[in-house]
Amino acid sequence: MSRITPITMPRWGLEMTEGTLSAWHVQAGDTITEGQVIMDVESEKIANEVQSDAAGVVRRLLVAEGDTVDIGTLLAVLADAEVADQAIDAFVRDYQASTFNREEHEAGADASTPASTPASSPTASANDQETRATPTAQRLARKLGVDLSGLTGTGRGGRISVEDVEQAAQVSDLPARKEPAAHSAATREAGFEVLKLTAMRKAIARRLVESKQTVPHFYLSVELVMDDLLAARAELKKQAIDVSVNDCLIKACALALQDVPAANVQYHGDVLHQFHASDVAFAVATDGGLITPIIRAADTMSLPELARLTRDLAERGRAGKLATEEFQGGTLTLSNLGMFGVDAFSAVINPPQAAILAVGRTVERIVARDGKPAMAKLMNATLSCDHRVIDGALGARWLGALRKRIEAPQTWM
Repeated sequence: MSRITPITMPRWGLEMTEGTLSAWHVQAGDTITEGQVIMDVESEKIANEVQSDAAGVVRRLLVAEGDTVDIGTLLAVLADAEVADQAIDAFVRDYQASTFNREEHEAGADASTPASTPASSPTASANDQETRATPTAQRLARKLGVDLSGLTGTGRGGRISVEDVEQAAQVSDLPARKEPAAHSAATREAGFEVLKLTAMRKAIARRLVESKQTVPHFYLSVELVMDDLLAARAELKKQAIDVSVNDCLIKACALALQDVPAANVQYHGDVLHQFHASDVAFAVATDGGLITPIIRAADTMSLPELARLTRDLAERGRAGKLATEEFQGGTLTLSNLGMFGVDAFSAVINPPQAAILAVGRTVERIVARDGKPAMAKLMNATLSCDHRVIDGALGARWLGALRKRIEAPQTWM
């Protein structure tokens, strides 16, 4: 029996409502095997290669590279070679129509006009059009002030698309969303290029604004004496045990959370979640923005084990290969800019975490020891705290515990 198989926008996590098709790895007419990589998809957090769950011939590619579409959108169609083109066309038409009807049903829309409301009622028309618009189109319409009730949808199943809203905005002389125009005469004359934000960069922008607006940040700074920790690390290297300073700091943070369990918390409205294990996130810079993989139960790991895991997570994070559970959660993040020559900085908390530790480079300075000048290797560390969860005294206690761990590494390294 001949088969026709739909390829749809996948869903990674409950918070994902749409995805961007970054690239196709196949073309119409290609014969593919089950498990073959067919496309790259980017969400707000990750970009991943997507494998086909079935074998067959690629008969239709329905979404262009760079397009952002809703979860479940039909992206392509696979079928056996003997399936007629007319059957493929009918499948696409019926699939899109059934998807539209299903979304109407889930949204609580009634396909027929209610008896109590005249068909010409402006309210009924506006609600119907709102239901028939894609979520992205609805958000853009609200932003641009476009009335959906007067629009005719040109998208799948007659839905109102982003392009429909933009066209309406242009007709109404409203400022429509601008697509990249890197090679236009206007941008050449202005001396800059317009670059489209990635889904990850948009998510970072939204979350950081939300964090600074809703989380009452305050900051505590200390200088950490790194001499003993660096000496202990050098001894490990002599034994062919390769751990970075960042690995040591993650481990020290995890142990300090065990020493001060009141700081090992997340804020969730009217309640706190206090954790038994120390799940410590660490910041990794990628081409698309910042991602924070998490070392689960870092307090229980040996340093070599922790170092292997951080390298693996960092590599997969830069490549956009992390699973959702590998970068969501945790109670504290370590952000280290010392390798970039930064002396000190303050970082923004990633809710629902309660704190983030920002560390700079290690520098040699003259300090007083027993009333005499001496050289010491010092690192600045600034703890950003959510004042709803961690007050000044608690934050100071945690930094004190961190200092003890770092300045007495022989007890845990």
